[in-house]
Amino acid sequence: MLSSLLLASAILVNVYTVEVPVIDPMAVYIDKLQKYECRDCPAEYDRVDSNGELSYSCMQFQLPTFKEQVAKYDMLPDIEPHEIMNFIYDCEFQKKLVRKMIENDPKYWRHWRTSIIKRGLGKYVSNN
Repeated sequence: MLSSLLLASAILVNVYTVEVPVIDPMAVYIDKLQKYECRDCPAEYDRVDSNGELSYSCMQFQLPTFKEQVAKYDMLPDIEPHEIMNFIYDCEFQKKLVRKMIENDPKYWRHWRTSIIKRGLGKYVSNN
């Protein structure tokens, strides 16, 4: 009888166990930055920026900055030079690069000055 009650209690507890998702504040910030930069852009989106250079994909990297930052964080160590264009249009890869930049460079925001300062997103502030 006691073992039956314990089993029934365990079953009831498991039925009502709710897992709370872990929210990654930096991922939320990067998603907001992406919306400020290029809301609803298609995968292969690029445009001529105010400086006359092309800006690519969801985070609007320009090719020289993209190459520099990918090399700085050694994100594609075995890539051939002509293969970089396979990654510049990859939004998820761009977001991983942005994360590296935020985590390692307090001046990261200068690459997205318009969105962060002029449009009002603000700089990322860690809760740690």
